[in-house]
Amino acid sequence: MEPKASDSGGIDADCKDRVSRPVAVGVTRRFLANLPQSSDPTTQVQVTAVQLDEEMHYLKDHVVCGQVVLPAATQLAWVLRAVQRRLGDASVALEAVRFHAPLVITDNNLTAIHLACYSAASEFALINARGRGSDQIDVLCTGRYEGGRLERSAPFDLTRAIARYSNQLAAPQLYSLFGRCSLEYGASFRRIESLLWGPKEVLALLTVPPVTLAQAALQPTVLDACFQSVVAVLPDFIEISGSSPMLPARIKRISLLELNAQPRCCIVAARTVSKRAIVSDIYLCSGEGRAILKVEGLTCVRSSIREQPIAVGA
Repeated sequence: MEPKASDSGGIDADCKDRVSRPVAVGVTRRFLANLPQSSDPTTQVQVTAVQLDEEMHYLKDHVVCGQVVLPAATQLAWVLRAVQRRLGDASVALEAVRFHAPLVITDNNLTAIHLACYSAASEFALINARGRGSDQIDVLCTGRYEGGRLERSAPFDLTRAIARYSNQLAAPQLYSLFGRCSLEYGASFRRIESLLWGPKEVLALLTVPPVTLAQAALQPTVLDACFQSVVAVLPDFIEISGSSPMLPARIKRISLLELNAQPRCCIVAARTVSKRAIVSDIYLCSGEGRAILKVEGLTCVRSSIREQPIAVGA
């Protein structure tokens, strides 16, 4: 999916044909004309406002390179919850997810998040309107969605798994190390209790905030902790001080496997590792060793956060 720019104040004919209800309150015709194009030009699009988390103050704890950045994990949680409501199915999956660029949060730029769903193509675009009444939008992430399939995985023994690893860092040392890499996580994003690792594999023990079991797997700070763990697959992990942070860029597939389970750990299995990028799979698991959520083909790349999101309609 690619952003589509329009110089016209009205909605063009092909866009009008693509629009179906409901359309979020406050969305203008130019806003609709500026939406990313679907791979199927005939598909209709529904635009709905994303219900922002009640406790939005936690985002201030996600500081990267000295700036408050909207986490990829928060974007995924918003999309997954919205797709759950859209499909009426708690088990959902996203595919071919692309994070277009980091969004640096200011006092007034995170005011109107919308999700555009393209029905025939089962595609989505998460977008941010820049200020009240603005037709200019930031494309945050795009991809495809579908109803998922619940899969009960064979459990593993967490105690035995922990004993396999020879390297370990407790939370204070870990987050001190992250801080030296321009990842200045506040209390809300310090969900890793202990990090253990070996060649191309990581196990992170997690603490979960007080939420219902139905919300736990899609709690953004928990999912972000899984992404934080990826960097430990680097051979020189302990010596990464001063390097640019690794941030999510693409995901092949993310799916909910089990509902109403309490996360206790995540396992990262690296596919490919280089100084510039890491491709890995992640399993968010319960204390009983069952997979709750699976992330396949997560690509993390080094980023300076100097980029801005793709702005459309300027």
